Amino acid sequence: MGTTLLVHPTSLSLLTLRRASASSGSGASASPTFRTVQSSTPLALPSRFPASATPHAAVRPNGHVYVYARSAPVVWEYDARGRRIGEISAREGVEHVAAFAGGVVVSSGSELRVWRRVNGKWAPTGTLDAPAGITALVGGGDAVVVLGEEVVAFDSDGRRTVLEGIEVPVTAARVLADPASLVVPSADGVALVALKTGEHASAQVNCAVAHLASSGKRLALAAEGARGEVAVLNVDELATAPTTLSFGHEVAGLVFVDSDILAARTATGRLFIVDLAGPSLRPTEVALEHPVLDAVSLPPVEAPRRARSTPSLARNVLAESKATNVPSSPVSRGFDDKKERGVEEKRGERTVSAPVRQAAAALPRPSTRAVSIATPTSGPVPTRQPSSARLRASAAVEPIEEESISPRSRRGSTPPEDRDAPPTWEAYDEMRREIANLQLDVLRMGRNLKNEIRSAISPLVDELRASREVIAKQQAEIERLRRGY
Repeated sequence: MGTTLLVHPTSLSLLTLRRASASSGSGASASPTFRTVQSSTPLALPSRFPASATPHAAVRPNGHVYVYARSAPVVWEYDARGRRIGEISAREGVEHVAAFAGGVVVSSGSELRVWRRVNGKWAPTGTLDAPAGITALVGGGDAVVVLGEEVVAFDSDGRRTVLEGIEVPVTAARVLADPASLVVPSADGVALVALKTGEHASAQVNCAVAHLASSGKRLALAAEGARGEVAVLNVDELATAPTTLSFGHEVAGLVFVDSDILAARTATGRLFIVDLAGPSLRPTEVALEHPVLDAVSLPPVEAPRRARSTPSLARNVLAESKATNVPSSPVSRGFDDKKERGVEEKRGERTVSAPVRQAAAALPRPSTRAVSIATPTSGPVPTRQPSSARLRASAAVEPIEEESISPRSRRGSTPPEDRDAPPTWEAYDEMRREIANLQLDVLRMGRNLKNEIRSAISPLVDELRASREVIAKQQAEIERLRRGY
């Protein structure tokens, strides 16, 4: 399963493609095919997004998407599920955006700034020494490459490396994570330039590459023209002949939905997919309501692990059930006696209207004590014997220590980071984002409701205005007839 962000003229959508096992004619084997119905989730652009602007998107390795419009000062952040969770406000209009593992690089005006989250909000943390005439930013892994009058690579620490031997201007480029290299078009194919050493490796495809896509060790290359031919090759086998595909239409963009599914965007806004692991390399068109201006693949993101609310029971070799993954506090020798002592103090002090607050650290308790219990005067006065729990605790082989914390202070304390069971700080941040998204949804629902009410009332207003005009004409006609002229 792979998810792709589709950019339309006035909206965004998430396209999810799933494989289904379709049995062959013999019934003994199954070949992977695509389901006829793909899952498409529309995403509304922010209300402050310029009405006549074309959306652009950049994807971070953690699955977050950054949507912006050229010359607009705001970049909106979406998570992997399509929820808006933040925004970046630049001083000037944004021209290019690239995302990498360490943050987001925004080119606005003559500045190239690095943005990172600080205390839950986006803030600029530094600037980069960018070359003149920036034409594009390419991010991937832990590096960002700036394309301009020269090609410059920056790592996560901001170290600057000029990549020599690349023909500029560069029309298309991709950053590979393993090996850390830049893929750029050459005169008769593509060239792989190592980001750290600057070493070159080339592959011959006998065409001028205009569009390219990468996924792991695979590269897909498309040339200018209306033939729609795409070459697929492996990074480790650049000397071998590439696999050629034909989409039958002029290709305007390529993207790998996953490691085996290649999607091609045509110049007319149509989208075709090919399963490279299938028996046939025949392209299949994806039915969409709106034309596609751009397609960006989202990396697979694992769901955060949550703690189990119910203990999982396991049995040892002696067939004794025990709970696992549940932090349980051992019973200390003073726990039961502390409860009994509280009950006895309440019995002895009936005149006090409010209980006395006790400190968290209890005073040392003597080893033996006698407690008097009120009984009738005719009976003997018994002495309280040590409880069985105390005897069991004193007979333990190994002493067990427990931190003495009152329930009141335990509820008011902040959650420690080294506690095994969640919630963690990431869970609190996720909850805060959920609440913010709910507030945004409420505001959006209120705005939509106002628009619906306005659209429903506007015909009635027009009818009332027309009726008022008719009544005014009738009154004028009646007045004229009454006067006799």
